[in-house]
Amino acid sequence: MIIVQQTELYKIRRETETVNTRMAEAAEVNKSLNAEKEKLSTAEYIEKVAREQLGLVKPGEVPYIPAR
Repeated sequence: MIIVQQTELYKIRRETETVNTRMAEAAEVNKSLNAEKEKLSTAEYIEKVAREQLGLVKPGEVPYIPAR
């Protein structure tokens, strides 16, 4: 009976370690994603994307397109 309980306890401890490791990894991913979200939400980044990828300009600005 004691051996069975010790075996079960060992399995539970291993599972706990595995879950704790996965939780730590998920926390790191979450931290990284939150940092990226903050960066992508800044007015400066949004303006950069609007200008570079969408070709938008502010009112009164004249876009400059270099000749190739």
